[in-house]
Amino acid sequence: MRLVSILAAAVLAAGSATAIAGPITAERAAKHDRDAAVTAAPTDVFFATGSATLAPDATKKLTSIVRWAEQHPCGTIVLDAHTDPRGGAAYNVGLSARRAEAVRDLLVSLGVKNEQIAMGLYGEAGPRRDTFAMDRRVTARVTTTPIYEIVDRSVTFGDATAVVLSRPVSIAELEGPNRPAAVATR
Repeated sequence: MRLVSILAAAVLAAGSATAIAGPITAERAAKHDRDAAVTAAPTDVFFATGSATLAPDATKKLTSIVRWAEQHPCGTIVLDAHTDPRGGAAYNVGLSARRAEAVRDLLVSLGVKNEQIAMGLYGEAGPRRDTFAMDRRVTARVTTTPIYEIVDRSVTFGDATAVVLSRPVSIAELEGPNRPAAVATR
């Protein structure tokens, strides 16, 4: 139900109530997510060993992600940043952060709102690929799921060391609808 509200807000924010014909239902919202995944598949941006410098083809690779962000102002681009296992854990988390920041800065320069970007920092702890060269990456993926699901996917199921959000979020957004709200005590 929450996703339905997010989609409705996106349409109103865009000022185009005619962009969606008919009522927004859970089924239409699910189809919207499937369509979004088709138009902006996850994109890998690869890096040289020990580097956070973007390759010349990075802009071209991220074009569909930028287009998706323009069409989905309430959506989120998640940048999952990884390193190969060489080097210390602290160094690799810092390197994955610098890589995610490089991709974020490029996306922002291409017109994506900083508030639409979340970064999952994995360092060497993330899922391994076949080669070290394939491990040195930032995977950009798009979603309209709530923040708590992004955090759960990144930290709980994906072994991310940290998740960095570019906008303030409430505890309710982090905990989700079926979890008890945090209670402050003195």
